[in-house]
Amino acid sequence: VGLRQDGTVVAVGDNDMGACNVDGWRDIVAIAAGNGFTVGVRQDGTVVAVGDNTYHECDVSVLKDVAMVSTGDFHVLALGYNGRLLTAGDNDWRQGEVALWKNLISAAGGVHHTIGVSQDGTAYAVGDNKNGQCDVWGWSDMGLPAGAIKSMVFAGLEK
Repeated sequence: VGLRQDGTVVAVGDNDMGACNVDGWRDIVAIAAGNGFTVGVRQDGTVVAVGDNTYHECDVSVLKDVAMVSTGDFHVLALGYNGRLLTAGDNDWRQGEVALWKNLISAAGGVHHTIGVSQDGTAYAVGDNKNGQCDVWGWSDMGLPAGAIKSMVFAGLEK
């Protein structure tokens, strides 16, 4: 999936579940692709999604004031301008249990887990830890190197 400079989106690949049906998307500022679904953030901070909705990963109408999206295989992560992470989709492994996380600057999803990094460099993780993929509790000083340009708004700037 690709985001054009004019805010439109293109997609190629397996479209059996409709994940490539993004032709009508406009005013998009961020995109992500999961396992059979695609999500995007509009300029107004709302989220759109197409594709496989088996785990309700495309039920994104409640996600508002979003600056950035990421996905796991079967869940959506929506990082708000307020530094909070909202989720949609599969939570069978508790990968959506992120309500206490705050001041996040980034988030990423795996098959059944979610990882986030806060402004102070703390890493958080929830979900399936069968292979140690959530063992980040000792991590600190995470994020972009000093002097790097932060690509999104999460350094305290408002929408």
